[in-house]
Amino acid sequence: MVVRSWVILIAYVGAACSLTWPLISVAPTHLPLGTETSATVPLFNLWTLRWTAANLGTAGYWHAPIFYPAEGAFAFSEPQLPTGLAFAVLQWITNNPILSYNLLLLLILTLNGWAFYHFGKARDIPEGAAVLAGILGIGLPFVFNELGVLQLTVLFPAVFAARTVTRMAAEPSTDKGLTLGLWIALTYLMTGYYGLMLVLLLPVFTAGVVRFEALDRRHFLAVGLSLGAATLMIAPVATIQATHTQQFTRSEESIQRNSAELANYTQPDDAALRAHVLPTQPPDGQPLYPGTVLLLLAAVGAICHADRRMAGFLVVGAVLALLLSLGLNLRLGVWRPYALLIDIMPGFDRLRSPFRFAAFVQLFLLMLATLGLDVLWQQRFGPALCLLLVMAGTLETARVPLQMEAVPELQPDWAERLPADAVVALIPFPNSGRTPAYEQTALAMNQAFGVPMVNGYSGFFPTGYRLLFDSMESFPDGFTSSRLQRTGVTYLAVDSDWLSVERHEILHELGFELVFADTDRALYVFDQSP
Repeated sequence: MVVRSWVILIAYVGAACSLTWPLISVAPTHLPLGTETSATVPLFNLWTLRWTAANLGTAGYWHAPIFYPAEGAFAFSEPQLPTGLAFAVLQWITNNPILSYNLLLLLILTLNGWAFYHFGKARDIPEGAAVLAGILGIGLPFVFNELGVLQLTVLFPAVFAARTVTRMAAEPSTDKGLTLGLWIALTYLMTGYYGLMLVLLLPVFTAGVVRFEALDRRHFLAVGLSLGAATLMIAPVATIQATHTQQFTRSEESIQRNSAELANYTQPDDAALRAHVLPTQPPDGQPLYPGTVLLLLAAVGAICHADRRMAGFLVVGAVLALLLSLGLNLRLGVWRPYALLIDIMPGFDRLRSPFRFAAFVQLFLLMLATLGLDVLWQQRFGPALCLLLVMAGTLETARVPLQMEAVPELQPDWAERLPADAVVALIPFPNSGRTPAYEQTALAMNQAFGVPMVNGYSGFFPTGYRLLFDSMESFPDGFTSSRLQRTGVTYLAVDSDWLSVERHEILHELGFELVFADTDRALYVFDQSP
């Protein structure tokens, strides 16, 4: 049994490496982008993991030195605490943050497959069919579209939560209740989005496996333990996040812009392998098509599997997740159901992107597909048919070769020359509020790691930064220079391509003295002498 488990795990590692090629060959120097058009988010997530690895447990953990002098800046986005701890171990081993990030991503994909394998085993499907379900779990299209957003690849805690519910329904116990609480907490702590979504959707799955006439005191005790354990683990983090982000809201326009349309579910990814055989138009918005083979297997599971109750509730879960992903684009006359969810469910007013419910659409579809593999496996030539279908389904949606971006030097000379008490402004500020405009900011956060800077990138931007951002278009001039100095800035890290002779002379007149320059950045220090 142990040997077989290791063989399956190794096979899943191989599948993860193959489906993400050429990631493993450039893992020390490149980051994957998924459907991202810039490296801003991968670089920001790299900084996030590095911050947790270096500072978790310290008094200043939540006060990351971005958006200086704002407090609680690390709470403005997903802290990803468990992921950061795993990253810390890998960085200790490799001493290379980029390699550690990529190894962590491969580990997450492997665990996604491992979770779906164990879900299949909990449903008593044949070993081979469960192994193939795990392969589909590794290559889930939504996950591969979001490879540039690390936290959105982490599905395995939610799947393990569903597996634990299955086992707990059959034989409730204290340890299963505590285990369920752990998986719920990990879902939230690794991906806040998925944690909130799980609260809505796990009860649907639970209704499919629980026989209500068989419930007894042990079931209620186990559920109480799971909720209590999850609350104890989540509450400290959620409370701190709520304290530091209570001033932030998402506009209806922003939420609607990041809500899915039904058309997104019919548009295949034009970067997937299938597009090389059947060319498709680039999708308008997020490509959320789950794949033809996955839909086919899910249909077999929904229509033909003997466990009609389970199949029915999985269909309900997939449909509910799809409707939720439409966010504010879903209207029933003048009523928008998602607006009610924002009003009554804590945390949903902070979620900018309802389309991410598509992850749970595909999760439910893959659970149905697992039942479909169970049905087909029992047929004549069933194992061979299942193998061919899974191979076709995996190749259909694979993004090979994966879009990668080389990461510049993380310890450049300009960053090494900053003194310990420096407060930095990166010049120029981004030319827009769009994510790609912040790529150089996210890179500099890694390069000048731990150095206070007035710039930053995050899920939320504090008011002080927004006011500064709005005024910096006219820099360099006396007004913006004085504003930077009042904020506490002592050094300017100026992009060399932006720096002209004229701008250098203006900076000198404003009291900034050049202390270092190379092809990347020039450093100016504010000369406070009379």
